[in-house]
Amino acid sequence: MPATFEWYSDNKTIIYEQFSGDWTWGDFVVCIKGACDLMREVDHDVVTIADYTESQTLPMSGASLKIARDVMDYAPDNWRGVVIVSNHRLIKAMVSLFQNANRTFGDKVYLESTLDDAVQRALTISLNAKK
Repeated sequence: MPATFEWYSDNKTIIYEQFSGDWTWGDFVVCIKGACDLMREVDHDVVTIADYTESQTLPMSGASLKIARDVMDYAPDNWRGVVIVSNHRLIKAMVSLFQNANRTFGDKVYLESTLDDAVQRALTISLNAKK
């Protein structure tokens, strides 16, 4: 499957989403909404990690910023943020554009270049949310 999601941690505080190959915006929406449904199963804060390291690029069709905003609106109250993992220039540019264009959710979007760094960032977000 080009877009998958699952609990990353046994304590269900981090959800891992992986986008690989030629995924579509439809795949993106199904993945994100599925992850949001997982978050609704718990009564504590959750951070997502969206790993694009196995993805070649973003889909060329569709209004990517609108789609991203729409799925962020679906996020439950216990969602604390997403750490995006990518070294792809286009994905980095889209993340930066989204962070600046959407102040409501832009502060909940982070970018890291490795999964290890993303996990550390997610743990930091989780700890800060508990304060």
